[in-house]
Amino acid sequence: MEANKIIITTPLELQTLIADAVSAAIKYGSTSIFNTTPVVSISEPDLLTIKKASEFVNLAVPTIYSMVGRNEIPFMKRAKKLYFSRQELESWIRAGRKKTTAECVDEVRADLKGRNA
Repeated sequence: MEANKIIITTPLELQTLIADAVSAAIKYGSTSIFNTTPVVSISEPDLLTIKKASEFVNLAVPTIYSMVGRNEIPFMKRAKKLYFSRQELESWIRAGRKKTTAECVDEVRADLKGRNA
């Protein structure tokens, strides 16, 4: 273990040392300049239970069950348990996006141009 050292320095040298340390901390992001072991970020699992899926899509659990019964929502079933992929649920939500009025007008104009050509 390294013993504590007393360093005599000028204010300008101290300012340079601090600036270098801050630059190194910014450069290495979430890693410490004194401990080079990177910080591991814990990501949420991709497979969700029905309770977590209902929280994710902000719908009640019975609603999710009825949507599964009508095959309206992407799901997986294994050993009598339902699982939902976070990515598939995100895609499913995004697929429900409605076009704006401007997008509809542009689409109609493009269709009419195609018919007149």
